[in-house]
Amino acid sequence: MPVNAVDLNIEYLPKLPQKKDYGIGCIGSGFIMRDCHLVAYHKAGFKPVAIASKNRAHAEETARLRNVKKVYDTYHELLDDPEVEVIDIAVPPNRQVEIVREVVKHNDHVKAVLAQKPNGSHLQEAQEVVRLCDDAGIKLAVNQNMRYDHSIRALKWLLDRGYLGEPILATVDMRAIPHWMPWQEEQGWCT
Repeated sequence: MPVNAVDLNIEYLPKLPQKKDYGIGCIGSGFIMRDCHLVAYHKAGFKPVAIASKNRAHAEETARLRNVKKVYDTYHELLDDPEVEVIDIAVPPNRQVEIVREVVKHNDHVKAVLAQKPNGSHLQEAQEVVRLCDDAGIKLAVNQNMRYDHSIRALKWLLDRGYLGEPILATVDMRAIPHWMPWQEEQGWCT
């Protein structure tokens, strides 16, 4: 390729792991779990095996809609299931630390946690979540909107190759009305 040519074979797709059959236990059955995570898991060939939510009927409806075989009354019961190796926590931030405190007690079979952002109501809770997982040898990922989106991955690819010069400022302006986050009002985060 000539020196000044631009390679437009942009790598924008995420690299999926070779092993995709980890049993995923889903905590929460709202919009993000029902219409985003579970849809993506099935599309990518992952294996959600169980779900629990504060509302059993809602969890059952989500399980039926998204082909999840087991529904538990509580996340404690879900955590006891040895088939569950990965925990996806899709609940408001003020509930996450209490769940992670229980998750780490099951590190004999739970190997990873995906927590929604923010993973705590304040910095100390978020740090506790990280520390608890580290201490238990459990991998932790925090789901940030758009982090693995095709557009963001393509932009990173372009930046890494210097095609856009040296960045001085970057912003992402998301213009969405988050109907899936009524908990923000409970937290006092919106007026």
